[in-house]
Amino acid sequence: MKGYFKPFAIIIGALLIFLGGYVFGKSTSDQVTREIWVGEGKNGEAEVQKVITDLENQAAVDNLSMIYAHRESIDTADVDINNPDLYVAFNSPKQSALLVESRLWLNDKGAVIAERTGETWDEVDYSTIPVEDALYIQSLLKNNNEE
Repeated sequence: MKGYFKPFAIIIGALLIFLGGYVFGKSTSDQVTREIWVGEGKNGEAEVQKVITDLENQAAVDNLSMIYAHRESIDTADVDINNPDLYVAFNSPKQSALLVESRLWLNDKGAVIAERTGETWDEVDYSTIPVEDALYIQSLLKNNNEE
């Protein structure tokens, strides 16, 4: 009888470990870890028109992250900091932190991005993105207005 108990106990233990991991995975996977806020900028204020989460559209969150990761830095830009065409922010609701806050100006070469680096919009880093990337960001906002 002792010989049957040990394999049975191992199987039950493995099953409990598997079920525990499954329940833990399910409970944590329904949590939004990244949000992208997209909107228009008017008179120095952002009007967020769409919030994209990693639960509803992981591809869009990944694409925007890659666009921002591969942008080209520039020293200065001839833009009106208070009147951007678009507003884009990366937020982490799990950490309660605004990761990136930026304003975009569209042009024939793509877009100029100003990322706020200080407490106010007086402290920004400028960069550029190509036309394809600018159109992609614009399309996220347009798709929202058609829904």
